[in-house]
This record gives sequence, structure tokens and C-alpha cells, in this order.
Amino acid sequence: MDLSSHRQTPVDSSLVTAATLTAMLACEADVDALERVLLAAVVHAQGGNAIGAWSLRWDSRRGLLEGSRAAAPTPDSGDFAASLAAARRAVPKPTALDQRALAWAEPADRLEGALGAAWRGGASVEGDAAEQPGAPWNAAQHIGCIPLRRGPAPFGVLVVAWDDAATAEAGMARLAGLREAIVAALACLDRAAEVRRRTRQVAAIAEFTHASNSAINVAEATHLLARLSAQGVSARGSAVYRASGEELVLLVSHGPATLRDGFGRAFLQTACECARQQRMLSGDSPTEAIGLPEHVADETTVWVAAPLMAYGRVLGILVVHDGLERVGNWERGD
Repeated sequence: MDLSSHRQTPVDSSLVTAATLTAMLACEADVDALERVLLAAVVHAQGGNAIGAWSLRWDSRRGLLEGSRAAAPTPDSGDFAASLAAARRAVPKPTALDQRALAWAEPADRLEGALGAAWRGGASVEGDAAEQPGAPWNAAQHIGCIPLRRGPAPFGVLVVAWDDAATAEAGMARLAGLREAIVAALACLDRAAEVRRRTRQVAAIAEFTHASNSAINVAEATHLLARLSAQGVSARGSAVYRASGEELVLLVSHGPATLRDGFGRAFLQTACECARQQRMLSGDSPTEAIGLPEHVADETTVWVAAPLMAYGRVLGILVVHDGLERVGNWERGD
């Protein structure tokens, strides 16, 4: 990354925020596109005028703040709004800067300097770029760290680099409204995702209700249940187990072809515990499930096991599980 002197261009910070928010809201449900727009705004001469920027995302499952994407200013970047629109439409092609950013990750208790202060205090902080050992922005002189949240949960940190403390102070002032714009954009994405989630749930219920009133046999209904239970909550996969005497037998599994049967067998002990307690069990991490093999636990986040009962007897168990790409835990509607 070229960390040579960077000329500052005066611009109304409110216009920067408005243009950035408009571009971010156009990202629809694509968080990666929103991230590209954000970084483009920060390094543009008419935006944050930074010499570099790094987006860090929080992985709550592993307890790590991880590098996600990086950006540097480009010559002749053109009109501010046009540059943001181009960043939003860009085909994701990881650059060398991105690769270096992706290679960096630290647990929360090892965050130092401005980054650590911003993470723990929840407010933007400026400081020396060298205070975080091994960070990809160490070649810069001064950084500003802007912590970001997605609803009640931490989302990550935006690290922005400038030539010196005076330039950083001016740059942070220009970006003062950017944090609120990002939070607003993430909230819009969450609301849009909620609408899509509710739509999928209603569609799943409607399809199953229609099937229940048609000429469908038990085997077809079981396959339909496995598919719709996963699709209705946007989960990776599901499995249905049938009670056979005192035991449970995997009847059908749904999900990616390379995973579904193995994951179905892996959740058998959890399904047995659900049958024993005759109540729904759920968890926000694989550690709360029973007896998951390591290779399955490493690929699992939230899960739920529900008993299928009639006349006081457990006839089977439905398990739904999700993977690492899931953002957040189960919602009440799920």
C-alpha cells in the first residue's frame, strides 16, 4: 500500500454522509457490497481522504476480530457518488490488500491501543498505528478506529489510516456522521432480511397446509417437513428421525448433498435427548448439542430439536441446524 503524503480536499461532511448512506442503502441484502462502499467512501479524496482503510468483522462464535477487506486510494477516482456506485457494483475479486487483511485476526483481549480502546469503549478513538502488533496497518503513522454494531450485537471495527495526527483529526471530523450512516444501513438490511424471513415462513406453512389437505403419504409428508422446516427459517439443513421401539432411526435428511446424511447421523444423540425430555431443545452453539463430532461442530452454529408427538407419544424428532454463514441466533418467529 502506498502510504505517501495524501492531499486533503475540503468537502461538506454532511454531503459525504448523505451520499455514503444513499449508496449503502442501495446494497440491499449484500453486506459485502456495503463493506466495499464504506471503504471506498473512506479512502476517496472527497470522503475520508484516508491513505488506507480496513474493515474488521467480529466472529462471536470464535471470539475473534478478523480482517475482512481493505482499500487504498486510487488516482483519478472521479466523482464521489459515482465511485461509491462503482464499488457497490464491483465484482468481488480479493486483492493483495484483502488477502493480507484476511490473514489477520485477534481475540478481543489482545486488542491494543486505539483499536482496543474503541472496541471496549464503543466510541471512535484515534491513536498510533503501531500500537497493535502485527496489524496490516502498521506501516501507517496514525489511525482512527470506528466501532460498528448491528442491532444489539457488535459487528466489527473500521480502521482508517492517515499520514499524521493532525490529518487524522480532520479526517475523523469529516467521518463523524459515517458511523450513524453505517448503523442505519445495517438496520435497513436487517429489516429487509426480516421481511424475507417472514415471507419464507408463511410460504412454508402455506405449502405444508396445502399438502396436508391433499393425497400425500407419510413418506412424502416427511420429506416435505424436512425441506420446509429448513427453508422456512433459512437454515442449512434438517433431519427427521422416527421412533422405532426405544430407539430413533434417521428417516430423512435435507441440505447440501455432501453434508446432509453425515449431519443427520451426528445429531442423533441430541434427537434422543429431545425424545427423552419430550420437549423442544435448542442452542446458539454446537457445544450445547450432545455428542456432535468435531468436524460437524466446527461447521455448526444454531440448532433446534423438536419432538413430533401424538396422543402423548413421541413418534419422531425434527432437527434443524445452521452453518457458519448465519448472522445472529434464532428469532422468536423461527
